[in-house]
Amino acid sequence: MPIVADNYEIVIGVDTHAAAHALCVVAAATGAVQDKASFPASPAGLDRARTWIAHRAGQQAALVVIEGIGSYGAGLSDRVLAAGFPVAEPSVMGSADRRGVGKTDDLDAARIARSVLSVDIDRLRRPRADGSRVAMRVLVVAREQMTCERTRAVNALTALVRTVELGVDARKSLAYSQIKEIATWRARSEDATTATYRAEAVRLAKRIRALDAELVDNRKSLDALVKTNAPELIGLNRWTQHSRSGGCCGSSIGLGAGSNGQGSDEVTGSTGPSSVEGTAVLGADQYWQASSRGS
Repeated sequence: MPIVADNYEIVIGVDTHAAAHALCVVAAATGAVQDKASFPASPAGLDRARTWIAHRAGQQAALVVIEGIGSYGAGLSDRVLAAGFPVAEPSVMGSADRRGVGKTDDLDAARIARSVLSVDIDRLRRPRADGSRVAMRVLVVAREQMTCERTRAVNALTALVRTVELGVDARKSLAYSQIKEIATWRARSEDATTATYRAEAVRLAKRIRALDAELVDNRKSLDALVKTNAPELIGLNRWTQHSRSGGCCGSSIGLGAGSNGQGSDEVTGSTGPSSVEGTAVLGADQYWQASSRGS
């Protein structure tokens, strides 16, 4: 199979950061540095970087290798692709290749460019971060954050009612009906300390219920995007079980993430790879990798 060095005349590496991007042009045949530049990561700066790339490429066959296409490099990647240049992500660079070598943004940009010179054309990591896939990734990350917050709230409420006498039977995991009841508590005529405990319990219970509703909305939005962009996932057994159980990405709660916001009566929380009612749940990385195969 042809490699990058055989197919392109120059390779432009981009080391991306929040404030500025460093660009370096290397000869594909030798890896020698031909030019370098740095541009601010502002819209105007990214436009200038795209113009610089086009000027340096001229009529030569050029490949642009951008680090962090899904994060800091997203804006420049979109502009370069729109300008008609092929874009790829850098290959993994081992620590041995960097040992004993200075580290600057310019050197990193050169290493990024050189990392793909011997890679087969068909094995280049092409960007797939179009609008719909970015939206799915945003929803997956949001779901994981909400789930982690919900787990913390459940654990905090459980610890509170087990520590302070508020009339709640917390010998077992809190039931959904108990959380609903706590959320409806009103201020009572009691000492200030107990009133503080009760107010905090109400706050936690209300937050749990609010997160339940947010997780339901998140689930609906995810399902809609998956049906549009990766419909083959809907038929997969793991996805069907994941959707039915309301499984969460990265962590799971046996309550509140289901299609009706009720789930099972028992509230459970866990972190890391997990399962709900014996069903394996897709983690955030697994979900994103699977959904990325949709096109």
